[in-house]
Amino acid sequence: STQSTGHHQRPKKPPADMENTVEEEMVDNDQIEEETAGDGEIIEETERNAEIKTDEESGSQIFKQFRVLGLVCDRVPFALEHRPLDVDVITSLGKFLLIRNFSTLRPRFFSYRHSRKIRALEPSESSVFVAAGAEIFEWRSKEMVNKLVGNNGKIKQLLSCGRHLLSLDRENEILLFDKSTQEVFSRLTFYSEVKCFVHPPTYVNKILVAFESGQMELWNIQSHKMVYKFNGWGVSICCVQPSPAIDVVAVALSNGVVKLFNLKFDKVVSEFSLRAPATTMSFRTDGEPVIACGDEFGHIHLWNLEKKILSSSLMAHTRGVINVRFLNSEPVLISQGADNTIKVWIFDEPDGSGRLLRSQEGHSAPPTRVRFYGGGLVLSGGSDHSLRVTRVHSTKCVSFAVNSKRADYKSDYYRKFPPITDIVVSRIKEKQWDNIITCHSRAQFGLAWSMQRRNIGEHVYKNVSGETVKCAAISRCGSFVFFGTDKGKIRQFNLQSGALKRKLSALHKRAVTGLAVDPMNSTIISISLDGSIIYWSFETGQELERVNVGQSLFQMRIHEDTALFAVWCEDFSIRLYDMESRTMVRCFRGHSNAITDMAFSPDGRWLVSSSTDRSIRVWDIPSSNCIDWFEVEKAVTSLDFSGPLLVTTHVQDLAIRLWGNIGYFSDLFLRPVKKSRGVVLNPSDASSVGKHREAEEEEGATDDIDDDEENEDVFVKQLEKDLITFSQMPRSRWISLNSIDVIKARNKPIQPPKKPERAPFFLPSLREFPSLAPSSSSSSSTSSSATSEVSSRVLSDQTIVLAKSPLAKLLEEAETSETYDEVRKFVLNLTTVGLDLEIRSLRTTVSMTDPTMNEDLKRMMKFLQSELDSLSNFELVQALMNHIIKIYGEVIATDNDLLVISQQMKRSEREAWIRLEGMLLNTMGIIGFLSNIQT
Repeated sequence: STQSTGHHQRPKKPPADMENTVEEEMVDNDQIEEETAGDGEIIEETERNAEIKTDEESGSQIFKQFRVLGLVCDRVPFALEHRPLDVDVITSLGKFLLIRNFSTLRPRFFSYRHSRKIRALEPSESSVFVAAGAEIFEWRSKEMVNKLVGNNGKIKQLLSCGRHLLSLDRENEILLFDKSTQEVFSRLTFYSEVKCFVHPPTYVNKILVAFESGQMELWNIQSHKMVYKFNGWGVSICCVQPSPAIDVVAVALSNGVVKLFNLKFDKVVSEFSLRAPATTMSFRTDGEPVIACGDEFGHIHLWNLEKKILSSSLMAHTRGVINVRFLNSEPVLISQGADNTIKVWIFDEPDGSGRLLRSQEGHSAPPTRVRFYGGGLVLSGGSDHSLRVTRVHSTKCVSFAVNSKRADYKSDYYRKFPPITDIVVSRIKEKQWDNIITCHSRAQFGLAWSMQRRNIGEHVYKNVSGETVKCAAISRCGSFVFFGTDKGKIRQFNLQSGALKRKLSALHKRAVTGLAVDPMNSTIISISLDGSIIYWSFETGQELERVNVGQSLFQMRIHEDTALFAVWCEDFSIRLYDMESRTMVRCFRGHSNAITDMAFSPDGRWLVSSSTDRSIRVWDIPSSNCIDWFEVEKAVTSLDFSGPLLVTTHVQDLAIRLWGNIGYFSDLFLRPVKKSRGVVLNPSDASSVGKHREAEEEEGATDDIDDDEENEDVFVKQLEKDLITFSQMPRSRWISLNSIDVIKARNKPIQPPKKPERAPFFLPSLREFPSLAPSSSSSSSTSSSATSEVSSRVLSDQTIVLAKSPLAKLLEEAETSETYDEVRKFVLNLTTVGLDLEIRSLRTTVSMTDPTMNEDLKRMMKFLQSELDSLSNFELVQALMNHIIKIYGEVIATDNDLLVISQQMKRSEREAWIRLEGMLLNTMGIIGFLSNIQT
């Protein structure tokens, strides 16, 4: 029976308890799918991970998400939209709509984020209908123009049928929408699980509904009546596809049988069997009687319906085939796989077989390691048995080929290698031989790759003793590679020949977890789970020095220009060591769980680290502060830093995410995060780590530090007396000091202050100046003119008694005690406005005739002279002296004592610069000489 609203009721209704059970199961399945984004979903979309965030949304002051690499498609079948001169391939990426150009497969349009995950796509004339959750959005000319609402459950399928749009949801309801009015025209409700529905050609206003049980029903959507019921074959249906022949559809069953079924005569015309159930089908329309069937193992089988034989079979994808479609009247097939790939095949061979025309690929399993190769390429490897290189700006992803003439690679063990755990790169000899080394999970070998050929290398570095390779490092010259094993041994191989050169003696007791070679190719550094750091001679292979940390060490990253290397320890701390002095210089604490990866900035100033606590932290090495940190939805598995870009990979995520470094393109004003502050260590005192850590735990939990409330001592003692030391004051404070007048003028209010309203009569109106009160002697001696002075709004200069400023008091005390520690602490904790106010308050009178009144200014210049002599706070002293000369230039020019002090400061500054300039010129000469050497 059909109601007036168009809602169709089935004759029999299942019992209430059964219905409740089904609803509960569907709710549970919905919850599971929402958490995992579908059974076997490739891309797990979540509320924060799917969208491209701003820096405010991600919580980072430095990094802003820039681009996502490696994502091609998800499990939603693509749709084809035919344009006058080309064809568009419409796909989805979680909550985003992506339209690709067929001729290049490059993205042509990328929509904004939908509220829910996209689950169905359907083109219609000049529009594209997108089902997200229980809502349908109509996109036209790259804009969302309409929204269709009416489904009670999540939509599974969309179908355009003339002027109507049909949608199937999880409540087993098929809704008919009028495209012109966007209103629900009718509603069909079923109590059996609907698998899919199609519109047979020439069947006007009719749809064929296929059920999970194997039955099919033909319905008239105009009259809302069932026309005919097909009993089926007692096997569940996987998919249904109309054929170019009238009245014939292809039905794929779960037992692997594909039947060509005639709807008019209710009869099977032909059938054939596959090894696995077909997940999608498509007919050729260029005159060849061929049907393409994709299965769950990634194969595409092409059957000749006229000869009833299997004409060819393609190993198209490494995982299940989601959708296949032939272009109209062309021998071209487009396939979409669950391995995150879209491929275009052309069947122009004499035997009718197809060949790959073009493709867009990405990782089929989440990448586990990522590294920059130069500035524009990203190397990534994971558990999908592939090493890929992706261009940052074009997003093109290419897999390294695994084909070699060596007998080693004929075995599937090397062709399908275990998941990649580490990638080591050297660009020195990239044109001569292999320059990329990969380590693999529980593998007894390391593989070499050539970036020049985009192919696997010529050698397999086997461990003949049967030990698992844990880490690797390439020498600075690019000729040797070192491998560390789980038994604590180190092997050195020749990259060109692949021969084992030597084994290092006096080895670690447990697994070697990190290796590095210093920039001069003179020392090898190794770390181990036994808590030791060993320095080896590169030339002799003998142990030079051993440092026992006392806890397990897991990973090492080296910065070649500064000769610093970082290791993370069992207590989730990161320790920085200097290769030259072989001592620990920094220790950072802040992560609450195991650290997954670390990376230095190119200039060696920052260290970026990630942890399984889902946080990414940025550590400022000179100040030993955590200057930024933010959380991500999924824990980071690997990261690398190139300067302008940060690249990350995440748990159960196929995407390679790029983050832009805002500080690379503009000035940043950063403040340390107090609770995550690192520990500044004296190289000769590594035992003070525990004391600093206890002191940190007793500090407050406030993250943001206001300039007005920050009173901590930021002074750092010099490592050596001959070194020029900068202050830890933020750059924004002292660099803005010279422009303080411009800033004040810019911030000056445009309108003058308004006169306040008259106070009520009962409130006294007295003009009092407690801070500028005249002395009693002056008031008694000028009693005759008291009336005129009170009535005046301006007080005479002679009646003003100014109190000494805090800086002036500290300078006077420092002159007596002959130490400037308190003055230094006070100045370093002042804001820009505070510094300007204190400097302007040094003088107690406006008169310039009495030189004895300039004692505060003399003391201030002596303090700056002392800082110059000790080479401390070098940049702050320059800024302060520049500001003093700007304010008190005339005073200094008329005071002989101030002139003498200024000349001494000039000499001290000149001597410091000559020493620094000599070192810079010497370094530039060495770099110029080395750059001209032919490698």
